[in-house]
Amino acid sequence: MLYSYDKNGNEKEQIKFNPDGNFVQMVFEYDKMNNRIIQNSFDKQGKLRRQISFEYVYDDNGNWITNKRSSNGELNMVCERQIEYYN
Repeated sequence: MLYSYDKNGNEKEQIKFNPDGNFVQMVFEYDKMNNRIIQNSFDKQGKLRRQISFEYVYDDNGNWITNKRSSNGELNMVCERQIEYYN
């Protein structure tokens, strides 16, 4: 596998090689909070095979409290978390 990263340390690209010579290339995009918002998977010919997108809702402290995940435009997962802050 090959990996590349952006200046913030986020994974930009991943290439996974299969024993049969094929490979899958994944390209990632991030929001201003450095959370992944797009994961595109391409085949050997460069054709988009799958797109996973993430949508976040943030609290006042910049932490996500809702994360919605869609695959090829279809919502398939919603994660919610409660964060307690202490003074």
